Amino acid sequence: MYGYSAAEVVGQHVALLAPPDKVAEIDALLARLRTGERIDHFESQRMTKSGELLEVDITLWPILDRAGTLVGACAFSRNIGARKRAEQQVAKMYEQQRRVALTLQEALMGEVAPVPGMASASRYLPSTQGAGVGGDWYDWFTLGIPPDGS
Repeated sequence: MYGYSAAEVVGQHVALLAPPDKVAEIDALLARLRTGERIDHFESQRMTKSGELLEVDITLWPILDRAGTLVGACAFSRNIGARKRAEQQVAKMYEQQRRVALTLQEALMGEVAPVPGMASASRYLPSTQGAGVGGDWYDWFTLGIPPDGS
């Protein structure tokens, strides 16, 4: 997955796979492993031999000898780039659809038109929170005063 042969990486520090801005992350993960912690589904970026960045999901766990002494670590790494791109595309499409729905709602709702011969007021109340569209209401009521103010 990373483009290295076994001869190129056996005996090398795992930071070889880290982009420059992720080297400190490697140190933090190793520190957690030294305490005996298992790390499941850690998402990050790693770099191939050719310099390509990969989005990866990593699971790590310490390897202990019979006496309970830490002697190594095991890691499974999976390329999740396609999934990440799909998630970004879905989020982008959702945001586009949300903007279209809000624009349509604003165009359809408009303002409450005054009623000739009647003093009135209105207020807008959205019926839902979160999605921001659907089932909105206006409260409209008379003010009890003649429209000419007398």
